[in-house]
Amino acid sequence: MASKRGKNGGTFGHWQIGIAYAKYLSHDFHMWGNQAIREKMEGRAAHVGLSPEVADAIERSLGIVKMLAHKVTQIEHSLPVMLEAMTAAAVAAKMADENLLYRRGQTAKQIWDSHGLPEKMRGTTLWLGNRLDEMGCGVMKAECGNKAIRIYDPDKAAACMKNGLHHKAKVYCSEKWGQGRLRLVEGRA
Repeated sequence: MASKRGKNGGTFGHWQIGIAYAKYLSHDFHMWGNQAIREKMEGRAAHVGLSPEVADAIERSLGIVKMLAHKVTQIEHSLPVMLEAMTAAAVAAKMADENLLYRRGQTAKQIWDSHGLPEKMRGTTLWLGNRLDEMGCGVMKAECGNKAIRIYDPDKAAACMKNGLHHKAKVYCSEKWGQGRLRLVEGRA
């Protein structure tokens, strides 16, 4: 079988498969086909004239074959979606059997960058990570190569950023650029 996408696309089968299926569907066509093959093998002229019943059976068989080819094409197009859903379900079931939990998360650097904060300066993502830990956004600690990283819940982190942490991070950056808090100098008398 072969399939072709786009305009005038479809699924096409070998002509011998089509004839075999037509023989399966109609006994009259089956007998006629066998007779035609025998006449060809014996060197006699094949019977060209078909009875109206046999011609009608051939037309019906051809319509059924076309319909089945269309169904096969539809199934081919739906297979990737079905496979993805089945894979996700199988992974979830296996994780449940093993008592594992899947959680998505981001590092402090990813959260820093996603909220448009100034480019990373030394210690800023550590500072952000500590604030996120204080606010209960931590999900887990993981090992990445030879160093440990902290993973945070991106939804909770976004809520914290919205509720004032974004502003605190900007203030922290401006203080870091200025190397410390701005202090008022008392006036001289």
